[in-house]
Amino acid sequence: MRMDEPLDEGSAKTPQTPAEEPHTSQPVVVNAVLKTSGKQAVMEGSFVMKRLDFGIGGGTWGDVRVVANEVTVQFHLVLEP
Repeated sequence: MRMDEPLDEGSAKTPQTPAEEPHTSQPVVVNAVLKTSGKQAVMEGSFVMKRLDFGIGGGTWGDVRVVANEVTVQFHLVLEP
């Protein structure tokens, strides 16, 4: 499954403090599996993002030698009507 909805998580610029950070959107590709059972659906998946592209982490955390820039985000959603 491919989802090209942008995440609104920050800017592609060098991270700043959250109050100074302008918001931008960028597309992400999500690998997901959707399973249904009765009225319930479960979606599980993951994607890799470059956190600095979204302004996540600053100061010491902005140094990719301390925290990697590429981060795997995993999710498990239980969907009901």
